[in-house]
Parts: sequence; C-alpha cells; structure tokens
Amino acid sequence: MIIDSTIESCGNWCGLVAAFIGCIGFGTFGAPLKAEAVDRVNADPFVLQTYKSTMCFLTSWLVLLLGVEYNFTPYGIISGLMWVTGGFCGIFGIRNAGLAISVGTWSSITVLISFAWGIFVFDEEVQSITGTLFGILMMCIGFIGMAYFTTSSSSLPSTCERECECAATNTESEQAIPMGEEADSDGCGIIPTPLVLPETESEHSGSEASNANDLTARLLDQWRR
Repeated sequence: MIIDSTIESCGNWCGLVAAFIGCIGFGTFGAPLKAEAVDRVNADPFVLQTYKSTMCFLTSWLVLLLGVEYNFTPYGIISGLMWVTGGFCGIFGIRNAGLAISVGTWSSITVLISFAWGIFVFDEEVQSITGTLFGILMMCIGFIGMAYFTTSSSSLPSTCERECECAATNTESEQAIPMGEEADSDGCGIIPTPLVLPETESEHSGSEASNANDLTARLLDQWRR
C-alpha cells in the first residue's frame, strides 16, 4: 500500500513532519471560532462541533484512495465519542475562556494523559527516565504559570458573560422603570424615555378650586368698583 511503503521509506523524520503539521492544525483550528461573525450569531458549541465532525467524516474516506483497506472496529466508535465530547468542551472553552488559555490548558494535560497511556498501559519505552521526568516537571511548571498569570481582564467579555449582564440589566431596569422603556442599540439594557404623567385627581381638584377663587376675587373687585 502507498501509505505503508511511504512510512517505511522515510523513517522517523516523516513522523516529526506530520506531528509538526498536526501541531499547526490543532493550534489554529480554534481561531475561526473567535471570529466576529461567529460571536455575532452566538453559534452553539454543538453546532460548531457538528461542522467539525462532518468534515472529519467526509475526509476520512480519502485514505481509501491511497490503498488503505477498510476495517471496522468498535474501538473507533468509543474513540469518536471521546473525541466529540472533548471537541465540544474545547469549543465551549475557546468561546468563554479564550483561545490561548483553553488550547494551552488542554494541550498540556493531553500530553500528560497520552504519556500515562503510553508508559503505563502500552509499556512504551523511553530513552531516559530522568530526562522524561524533568521534561514533565518543566511542562507542569509552565502550565501552572500560564494558568496563573493569564487573565481575561483585558479581553472582551465572553458570550455567556454578556448574556448574563444583559439579563441582569434588563431585570433591574424593568423593575425600576415600569413604563416608557426601550432597548438600546446593542440590545442589552433598557434606556428610560421621558414620560408625561397624567394629572392626578387631587391635582385636578386643586386646580379647579384655584380657578374658582380667582373668579370670585375678580367679581368682588368689580362689584366694589
């Protein structure tokens, strides 16, 4: 087969090149999720994950053209379920926590989990136990530092935060302004408009009494003259 012969002929450097391309792909696939158009329509993470799964399903058949034999295994279903779950949570994290902190967090933890599977389950060997442990320690330190020093104070509020703020603003405004409100330009909050209140019954009665007294005073003044 074409793929098997290519892997056997190129050696380890083919794996390194493929891993580098995979890093670029996995590191940038979340960038379109932060686009203004996606944020404006407030696309659900399930919808975005559906797009990902559809493209994965369509492109996975291309390997058949390279001579790979079709085989079905139930482990593929289990792997797909875990991949879809992780993809949905990753999209939700990107939309709310940001691209840098989300991808950085799951990438570091993914390395640790994959390392544990390879060493403790599949009995994979490493060239240096000391170097491996040192690399894991440095990665953990970097992950803790990134998570600690990364803040969202300078970034735009997430979709969930904006919805919560809008709901709170509308609730407070509706309680404070029972009449004459209208939504502002971005649909969040309520702008009070000036009201012309009707004259109350007591004010109306007082006004009539004042007019009657004025008329009586003018009549008495004319009679005296």
